[in-house]
Amino acid sequence: MWLLVLGICFIASHIMAVPSWDYEDTSNWCTSFPDCCPEKVRQSPIDIMLSKATKKSLGPIMHSMATLSPITGTVKNNGHTLQFDLPEEEIEKLDRLITGGPLGSDSYQLAQFHFHWGRTQRTGSEHALDGQFFPAEVHFVHFNTKYDDLMMAASEEDGISVIGMFIEVEEAVSEAFMPIVEKTRDIRVPESEASEVTIDLAKIYSQVADPQKYTSYLGSLTTPGCNEVVTWINLLDPIKIGRVDLKFVRLLRETTNKARLVNNFRALQNNTQTVFMNMA
Repeated sequence: MWLLVLGICFIASHIMAVPSWDYEDTSNWCTSFPDCCPEKVRQSPIDIMLSKATKKSLGPIMHSMATLSPITGTVKNNGHTLQFDLPEEEIEKLDRLITGGPLGSDSYQLAQFHFHWGRTQRTGSEHALDGQFFPAEVHFVHFNTKYDDLMMAASEEDGISVIGMFIEVEEAVSEAFMPIVEKTRDIRVPESEASEVTIDLAKIYSQVADPQKYTSYLGSLTTPGCNEVVTWINLLDPIKIGRVDLKFVRLLRETTNKARLVNNFRALQNNTQTVFMNMA
């Protein structure tokens, strides 16, 4: 099985066995995964420099009514991230959609979301904003509905769109993420999961002060195989997670089942993609 992971972002694909990888030195990925090499032209993540962004009226990101309703799915520790998967029957409904903005008239179906975080509060996010990293980042992974599924979309240059949200730490317990955080006790070892977890997506999105304050650029998966197939939509207003909640997430174990799963982010890439900043 080939595990494509989207920097956020993790996509399980039934292809050929893939070499093992980790976050100890992400520059080593190039050895086994050619698309992860620095000569590629649209790799992610990047430092989003607002002063250098091209200002453009991209328009609002539109969500279907079902997109932000509660969803029951599976939370897993796959050895690289903490991930929430929508059940197949929900994905097949094709009703949790985003469209508009840089996506134009194409519709993208939500398939999963996952997190990246650091050992400390100083780092954790994959993207940076004007040189600043955040303690964590969550990626909502969608596939273009013109393709049959996430696996097929992962080979098409317009196949995937990821909404990235920066996460700040607050003292209060995170009500939005609590159903996931509570399950971290049960999935500390890699390749473990907990089913029947209900997440209210509206509680997550409602934390974004201005959802139309975003940047967009053409990038890649941020994990092997680094496929250059992602339209990134990075919301600029961060959301919150409780300090204690993030401590529980940091207790997860990584693929060796020996070390804590922390600093699961790829180093910034030095590509020069055009970054657009939406002008409402």
